[in-house]
Amino acid sequence: MVEDEEAQALDIAQRHEGPIHLLLADVVMPQMGGCALTESLALLRAGNEVLYMSGYTEHAIASGGVLDPGILLLQKTLHSGNPDAQGARGSRRR
Repeated sequence: MVEDEEAQALDIAQRHEGPIHLLLADVVMPQMGGCALTESLALLRAGNEVLYMSGYTEHAIASGGVLDPGILLLQKTLHSGNPDAQGARGSRRR
């Protein structure tokens, strides 16, 4: 499932009959943000794995207190097929 509106994503998750193995959520989203989306989804379905992604640096996110320690974060910019391009860098917040 792919959705770019938080309310629609929650509606789809609620109607989806199968398991949701992974929620990929942007940290900063237009309406409620990735953390709030995750919390709302947890009320509907317990035990979802979550991977956050952001265009902000890990330092900016950590200093802003947006994510808790131990949260998985995939940093944008994502490139494919270009060996000279900076690829995605994943990290675990400490």
